[in-house]
Amino acid sequence: MDASVALEEMTFAHRDEFNRRTIAENLIKLLDTDMDFCPLLIDGGWGAGKTEFCHKLINLIKERDAALRNDAGPAAPQPEEARQQPEEKGREAESAKEKEEKDAAGPEKAPRPERAVIYLDAFAAEATGDPLSSLLNAIRAEFPEETRKVLNRMDSEEKALGWLEARDAVARFLERDTGEKCEMLAAIPGGPAVPLDEAGSALANMNAGARRVRVALKEELAQATEKRPVLFFIDELDRCRPEFVFGMLELVKHVFALPGVKFILAANLDQLRADVRQRYGQNANADVYLEKFIKLSIFIPPVDNKTNLNASYILLRDAFPGIGIFDKEDSVHSLFIMHFIKKYNINLRGVNQYIQNIKIYMAVNNEKLPLASNIIPACNMAFLLAIFIFTFDKNMAKKFLFDDIDKEIFNFIGISRVEKCEYILAAFANLIYFGNHFSIEKINCTAEQRGYIQNVLKFIFGGFFDINDFNLRKMIANDIEVMNLLL
Repeated sequence: MDASVALEEMTFAHRDEFNRRTIAENLIKLLDTDMDFCPLLIDGGWGAGKTEFCHKLINLIKERDAALRNDAGPAAPQPEEARQQPEEKGREAESAKEKEEKDAAGPEKAPRPERAVIYLDAFAAEATGDPLSSLLNAIRAEFPEETRKVLNRMDSEEKALGWLEARDAVARFLERDTGEKCEMLAAIPGGPAVPLDEAGSALANMNAGARRVRVALKEELAQATEKRPVLFFIDELDRCRPEFVFGMLELVKHVFALPGVKFILAANLDQLRADVRQRYGQNANADVYLEKFIKLSIFIPPVDNKTNLNASYILLRDAFPGIGIFDKEDSVHSLFIMHFIKKYNINLRGVNQYIQNIKIYMAVNNEKLPLASNIIPACNMAFLLAIFIFTFDKNMAKKFLFDDIDKEIFNFIGISRVEKCEYILAAFANLIYFGNHFSIEKINCTAEQRGYIQNVLKFIFGGFFDINDFNLRKMIANDIEVMNLLL
C-alpha cells in the first residue's frame, strides 16, 4: 500500500486486514433498498476503525455508483440521416412476438438517479459552529443553490424579527425580575426594563421565525433530494459534547427526515448512552431514548489480538518501506517492537500515533530516518523503544530524562517466549538498568543464560561491544529529549 494515501482516499484495495469489505458490501445492498431503516448507526469501540471503515465504505459506494452509471449510460446520439437508414428502420420494427414478450415483462425499471455521498466529522464541526450550520455547510458543496436560498432566508428572518433585540429584551426582563446578572445582556448592556408581555411576544416571534426557516429548509432539500438522493455520513459523534450530540440528532429527526436522505452515524453506542444519562440522569433509560433517533445499528466486531498484531505490523511495514528492517514479520526488529505493542495492547489508532511520532522525529532530523538495515541493530531498537516510551508512557519517559531508572524498567521491558526476542529483551533491560556500570556478571541469571546473552550482545552490537560507545540508557534519553522539547 502507498503510505501516502490520505484517509479520505482509503479503499479496501489498499488494505482490509479485518475482512470488513463483506460488511460494507452487505451494507450497500441494504442502502440500495427502499426500506426505511435510517438513521443507521455503525457502532464500535474506541479504536475499532470506524472512521477508516466509513471512508472505505463511501469510496466503495462511489465506485459502484460510477460503474452503474457507465453501464446504464445512454447510447451516443446519431445523426438524423443515420437514423433514417432502412436497416435502422428495420431494427426499430418489432415483430408481434417480440412486442408481446416485452409487454408481458412490464415496463423497464428506470435507472437509479445519481446520488450524493456526504461526510461530516462532527467532532471537527463542533469547534466551528452549531449543529444546523455544520449540516448545512456539509450539504453546501453538493447543493450550493438550495443551501444559498436557505441561508438567505435565515438571514432575512433574523433581520426582520430583530432576534438580537428580542434576546436582550428578555435578558433585561429576567435581570429586573430576579436581580441577577444575565449573560445575554453582554451584547447590549443597559436599556430600559421590558414588560413581561413584550418579552413573551418577542420570544413568540423568534419561535415562529425559526419554524418558518425549518419549513423552508425542508422544502428546498426535499425538492433537491428527490432528483438527487443523499447518503449522509456523520462520524465522530461520540466525541462531541452531549448538547451538540442531541442538537444534531434532533435536526436529523425533525428537519432532515426526508425521503431522499439516508443518515449513517458512526459512534460508540456506549458513549451515546452515557451522554443520555449525563443529560437526563443516571436512571434514564438510554436505549429507549436513543430508539427515537436510531432505527438500526450494526456492530463492527472488536479486533482480536492476533489480527490486531498482524494489522499493526502491516502499518509499520507500509509506513517505512525500503529501509529493510520491517520487510519480514519475524525479523528481530519487527519482533522487538511487536512485543511492546502486544504487551501494552496498543490498538491501531495508537500504532498510527507511534508512526506519526517517528515521522515528527524525522521532521526535526532533516527528514533523515534513524532506522536502516546497515545500522547496528541495537541502535535501531533503542530508537524504536525511545519513541514507544515517549508515545505511551510519560512517567517512564520522565525517568529517562532525569536519569532515574530503577528496577521498574524490568517490568516495563517484560519477557517474551519468542526465541529470537527473549534474550534481546533481557539484554536491553540490563543494559538500561546498569547504564555505564553494566557488566555481564551483574545479570541475574544462570551461567548458561549469560552465555546466550553474551552472544546476543555480539549480534545486536555488530560483533563487538563497548559500553562506553553504546550507552543505551543515554541513547534512549536523548531521543526522548528531542521529542519532549519539540512537543
